[in-house]
Amino acid sequence: MVDVKKLRELLAKATPGPWQAVNDSQHHRAVVRAGMAPIAEMWMVGQPEAERHATAALIAEAINALPELLAIAEAREVEW
Repeated sequence: MVDVKKLRELLAKATPGPWQAVNDSQHHRAVVRAGMAPIAEMWMVGQPEAERHATAALIAEAINALPELLAIAEAREVEW
């Protein structure tokens, strides 16, 4: 079961969004950032560049969608 309250608390403490994924082919990495502030770097040595960028994009999109998803869960009183 997903702990909606805990997710809300973590979201409140995390770097504010929106987050975005940026592909840095020159350095063989993808970067998740908020504005110009880097949040995480995806190096994934040995993995295809497209997979590395997709992983970073998923992280950014998930964090950006989280407030709305939590609101839906709370409004419907869903237990995950």
